[in-house]
Amino acid sequence: MARYALVIGIAEYQTPLLPCLQKTTSDAEAVGQLLEQYGNFQEVKRLPARWNSDKNCYEMVAGGVTGAELGKTLRHFLLEQAANSEALIYFTGHGITVSDSLGQTEGYLATSDCTIEMEGNQVVEQRRGIALDSLNNLIRASQLNSLVVLLDCCHGGYFLERNLVEQTLTAFSSHKDYYLITACRGFEKAYGGEQHSLFTGAIVNGLSPENAGDDGQISGDRLFDHIRKELKGSGQEPIRMGWGRSIPLVTYPASNQSSVATPEPVHPLNNYSFNIVSDATVTNFAGTGQVVNNEAPNQIRNITFNSSSSQTTNSSVTQRRCQSLSKQLDYALELLEDYEQQERLTSDPKERQIAKVEQERLRQKIDNYEQEIKNLRC
Repeated sequence: MARYALVIGIAEYQTPLLPCLQKTTSDAEAVGQLLEQYGNFQEVKRLPARWNSDKNCYEMVAGGVTGAELGKTLRHFLLEQAANSEALIYFTGHGITVSDSLGQTEGYLATSDCTIEMEGNQVVEQRRGIALDSLNNLIRASQLNSLVVLLDCCHGGYFLERNLVEQTLTAFSSHKDYYLITACRGFEKAYGGEQHSLFTGAIVNGLSPENAGDDGQISGDRLFDHIRKELKGSGQEPIRMGWGRSIPLVTYPASNQSSVATPEPVHPLNNYSFNIVSDATVTNFAGTGQVVNNEAPNQIRNITFNSSSSQTTNSSVTQRRCQSLSKQLDYALELLEDYEQQERLTSDPKERQIAKVEQERLRQKIDNYEQEIKNLRC
């Protein structure tokens, strides 16, 4: 299945009401490089980008993206390039909420030529931004095998509210295998970290080989669990929408996984004992590492042997797997407790429903971990 990614990082804004952003370029480039190296994408398109002749590749550039340019790029990507394929969109830049005189709100992705009008602390008018409602309609019209959208659009005090995102981007609730993770909820600011924004920093760490599963993959669910854990107590909380299969984002070879055991060397099986089972007799004898005709007649139906080296190898692999399962189980139990508390404390019916869904997913994970731990006799 073909895979395509679109990475957008808007650093420059023309209106003084939207400050220019210093980290969006490096944030987008960090995500783009991870997707290129480990995501198995046919193309990772950057916007805005420049050609680096020394490296013979495109790279992110600290520049502007107009509303017309972003709209054209999104239409081409969703409706043409990634049609019937797997797609991923990462966006970092300002996100704004516009309130009208009736108290209704709309969300926008701010572009470089976006203009806004303020009344007090509220944005009451905008031009040339990308409306989330229009983006939702475009996503609904797409024919993709899967879609993952990562939105880091809360910078400098501007942000998209959780309820607004959930009420507007309904395509992620209705389309199977369409998946969204965004930066913050409610009225919390997405404060920046040292190297990256907090949200993108958590993405980069969550896509690192240390977070890969035993199969080397990092799925959308695995990434979100990492982001949620890393941002706990930071002043922002990520949210996600979507349902369907577990969508792999990056895949690492086994040699890069910290959880994968290094194979033990194979030792010759010298001075062992085993049973020879014939048609009518069972004979015990000691061998020298070779089986010859006079030791093993044609009537042999089964040979079983005991070897201290093979037992050591199996024990080492099992021990490593047990340690990995124990860590995953502890983490899942911790998340389950958080969601149980969220269900008890929240007064928002939608948040309560989300918490219930997450609890069900985590309980299934916990059952699987406990069953494997039981089977391995950890």
